[in-house]
Amino acid sequence: MFNINREDVILMKEIELSKKGKKNKGKYKALVDDDVFEEVNKYGWTYCQEYAYNSKMRIYLHIYIWKLKNGEIPEGLEIEHIDRDKLNCQISNLRLA
Repeated sequence: MFNINREDVILMKEIELSKKGKKNKGKYKALVDDDVFEEVNKYGWTYCQEYAYNSKMRIYLHIYIWKLKNGEIPEGLEIEHIDRDKLNCQISNLRLA
């Protein structure tokens, strides 16, 4: 049996993505942390080249979440998905590279 401390559990939710020109909203989903879900779910996100993208704000979901949690990205660095799943936008899966 495992002992799991409630504070160690990171809750996550899914954001439904649309795909340009297709009627398949909900087919693609991005994972986000529970504490940013309400903020990011206010906006429409599109599945675009394996990423979640918002064309009105011209920003990718992983970058938007990084900036919400950590501020601006230092010049010359990018945000990388640790597990290489570009729809897993949980902060624990993002790092500077």
